[in-house]
Amino acid sequence: MQSSLTKRLTTGLLGAAVFLAFLFVPLQGVFALGIGLLMSAGIWEWATFAGAWRRLSRLLLVLAALVVYAVALNFYALYEGLVEAWMGLAVLLWVLTSMLLFQPRLLRGLMQNTWLVGSLGLFFLVTTGFGLVWLKHLPGGEWMVVLLVGLVAMADTAAFFTGRFFGRNKLAQDISPSKTREGAIGGLAGNLVLVALILGISRTWGIEALLIFVLIIVSSIFAVFGDLIESALKRHSGVKDSGAWLPGHGGLLDRIDGLMAATPFFVFFLIYSGAFA
Repeated sequence: MQSSLTKRLTTGLLGAAVFLAFLFVPLQGVFALGIGLLMSAGIWEWATFAGAWRRLSRLLLVLAALVVYAVALNFYALYEGLVEAWMGLAVLLWVLTSMLLFQPRLLRGLMQNTWLVGSLGLFFLVTTGFGLVWLKHLPGGEWMVVLLVGLVAMADTAAFFTGRFFGRNKLAQDISPSKTREGAIGGLAGNLVLVALILGISRTWGIEALLIFVLIIVSSIFAVFGDLIESALKRHSGVKDSGAWLPGHGGLLDRIDGLMAATPFFVFFLIYSGAFA
């Protein structure tokens, strides 16, 4: 257990360092390139869930995602309201997909449709990549990206340790036997601490404080459902991890599943509220 935990922490710290280096490097386009590579690796893993075991099929799915990603980055500014509509649709799809967790028979049936699973994966991952790059280009956007990634990491880390030491009641036994209700509560509690720190340091009160609370807590709830959806897909595909790229963590999707679900809501909320963008 100690060795596994050490690997997990080491990989996590190294990954965070590389991510921050790409985020804060002053050269234009470097972050977008890095996110494109990250997204491509995620699509490659997601192809397993869509039944695309052959390398050619995986490659075609990756190329399709890169084309959509590149087009979006180059032309989104030409159409007012495109980002809000795109993120709003993604939020709606995540809500509908999350509701299927409570309808296991219907969920299993839909997961048999490889075209549906592949299309959803492509859409969700491109949305995540585009959303992160769009955030970075806001005034002070680097810190918005840090907040988004940080709240997902906080929820995941707090849930991991809370579940490891206090977990007794399964959160979704048929989907992910290792996840517990105590862990989920611990993840939310961790982000309540994050909210308190942000409000205390910034001395923010009133409606802005409420908006920050909603932004962080609801985003972390979406992250939990993103984690569960990926677990359901792994279970359906008969794999323990989405990949073996990250020692102590498994695959890339095992680390960004929560981010995939949280990003659309985070971006949509910023645009819709108009409080921070």
